[in-house]
Amino acid sequence: MLKRMLERLVLRSAAKLYARRLGPQLIRDYGFSEHYTPAQIRASIERAKLPNFHIDFGYAAFLPEDSFKAVAKPSNRQDYDSLRRLMAAFKSSREPSWDEGSGGHPPPGVAS
Repeated sequence: MLKRMLERLVLRSAAKLYARRLGPQLIRDYGFSEHYTPAQIRASIERAKLPNFHIDFGYAAFLPEDSFKAVAKPSNRQDYDSLRRLMAAFKSSREPSWDEGSGGHPPPGVAS
C-alpha cells in the first residue's frame, strides 16, 4: 500500500512539473498550437530540464490520441485520457488552454 501511495505521489509531482513548465516552453519555442510533433515535445522537455522518464505526460497533453499511442511507452498507451486529465488538473490558469475543446485557439489577450 505504501509503495502505491509513493508511486502516485511521484506521478502527481511529475504531472505538476510538466503541466506548469512544458506548455509555456513549447509556446516560447514554437508558438501556440493545439498539437506539436513528438520531436518538438522532446526538444522542449530537454530545454525545460524536465525528467525524460515522464515524457508520456507531454505526449498526452500535446499530441492527438493516435499519435500518442504511436510514441508512448507500451505501459501507458491505454492511459491517454487519464494522463491528459492529470496534466489538466495542474495546468496554470494563466496559460492558453491545451485541453480538449480548445480548438487550438488561445484565449483572448494571448498572442498566437
